[in-house]
Amino acid sequence: MDAQLITQADYVLNRCGRPQAPQGLSAVYLYKAFMIQQYFVTNPPTGTVTLTKEVTGDTNWCLRAIQMATSNATALSFQVLLPNGRFLINNQQDVLQVAGYGSYRYLFAKELVCPPGSKIQLTLADTNTSVAQPFAILFEGAYKFYVKGASSICMVQDAAAHMPRYLRNFNENIMAPCWQQGIGPASPKGVSDIEWVYPCSLGTTINGVFVPGATPIDVAAPENVTVAIPIDAGSDFRCRRLLVNILADATVTAGNILCRVRTGSGYSFTDDYIDLATYLGSAPMPKDWEIKAADTVYIDLQFVNDLGGSAGTGNIYFQPYLEGTKRRAA
Repeated sequence: MDAQLITQADYVLNRCGRPQAPQGLSAVYLYKAFMIQQYFVTNPPTGTVTLTKEVTGDTNWCLRAIQMATSNATALSFQVLLPNGRFLINNQQDVLQVAGYGSYRYLFAKELVCPPGSKIQLTLADTNTSVAQPFAILFEGAYKFYVKGASSICMVQDAAAHMPRYLRNFNENIMAPCWQQGIGPASPKGVSDIEWVYPCSLGTTINGVFVPGATPIDVAAPENVTVAIPIDAGSDFRCRRLLVNILADATVTAGNILCRVRTGSGYSFTDDYIDLATYLGSAPMPKDWEIKAADTVYIDLQFVNDLGGSAGTGNIYFQPYLEGTKRRAA
């Protein structure tokens, strides 16, 4: 094995403009993960911290998934600046909307190649300073070593075609959409997809901490509210998940928020008000919801109290996100 091929390999472009290894090389992946941990004490002196983890090693490291450990007391917002200079989510998002491990970890549709010395920057904001909160996040991936060989690199789709249907391990979920396994769906010819998360354009302060995208409703005197999520004019958006987070002041004793989702172009995603957080929130869609460029997603909110009587005092908060991909001409 030539050390020069392990540390560096020249790329060439195929007819589609996709980087590929030179003829006669193959790649070997060795598992590697980087962990970041943080502990927020009760009433911390600062509610926001920024942590940095450097990618170490002698070759490129490919980021494939993110796992997070949380508890019932977790009340944090986070944002990740990736080594390529892009944010994982273009605004701070509630940790519980993304947190998971094993079959429920956050998977990348396409692995992100990170060169040695590049850095991952994590920003955490404590949204409930009255309790102590431990937090751990694991960035999973693999070192990519190039070795000499007679065959070219085996594509992920080709390798998956030869795998057994049942892998007999605890991470298996054969009912998950193919894109959640990191192998598709492939972008059509002539277009490119960028993973993206759209937040609500509003925000409010909860317990002294500004929470982006949160919309308050006064439970003592509730009014119907409509929140808007504008889509950029430069590209269409294919929504794959609706992420919904419901927060409430400690003085709220009952009630919930029903939602009706529609677009400015006249399309109704839901025909009536439903409990979006319970029935759709965070669930992968079997088919992408296509939203045209420059359109706007409107979510009509209605506070309800099925128990009747008083719902307490203070506010209940609705925090929505649209997760999917931006699509534009290549």
